[in-house]
Amino acid sequence: MGMDTSEGSRQTSSSRFLFVFDIGGVLIGLDRSSREALLGATGGFAPEAPARLSELNAQFRLGKISEDVYVENACEIHAVSADTLYRAEDAFLIAGDPNMMKLVEHLGKSHRTIAFSNTHAIHWRRVERDLIAAEAFHSFYLSHEIGLEKPDVASYEAVATRESYPRENIVFVDDTLANVEAARSAGWGHCIHHQSSTETIAQIERILAE
Repeated sequence: MGMDTSEGSRQTSSSRFLFVFDIGGVLIGLDRSSREALLGATGGFAPEAPARLSELNAQFRLGKISEDVYVENACEIHAVSADTLYRAEDAFLIAGDPNMMKLVEHLGKSHRTIAFSNTHAIHWRRVERDLIAAEAFHSFYLSHEIGLEKPDVASYEAVATRESYPRENIVFVDDTLANVEAARSAGWGHCIHHQSSTETIAQIERILAE
């Protein structure tokens, strides 16, 4: 569970804080309109299609079905080619504020930094290839790899257990309020609801100054 880099193994013994970052909406942007434009998601569905899509996406995010199964079924529901589906999935993910990635890189020099993301294999390939500096993270906890996702309390327990940090020293950043509230319920000490880069960076600077 989670992928460690060699740099990560050197950091854990001396770093005070464990910084846990969500990816989508925090470090990268999400462009739903571009995805929907390619998929024709605003109309033409059978009545049961939204529920089928929701379940299909959940299964893929949790690693319960293969990419081939996801693509075949998503293409059938949307009535598009596999090429169009892949282009739509890529279009959904866009560059974020570079100051946030610079923050992760800076923090990683003296603290352990990890990514904790609800995602699936297609999106993650695009994120890792084009949108983040993956080497800035010491480990990744991705829903399609660990079989758990936020805000399920079990996902927070799994990360905390693996990382073995005092929970009061965990700093968690996520743009979804329900995920932040779940982290607080799990006893994580510093839980930041990301709404702007400026505010998040200021909050982290205050935590480091304590």
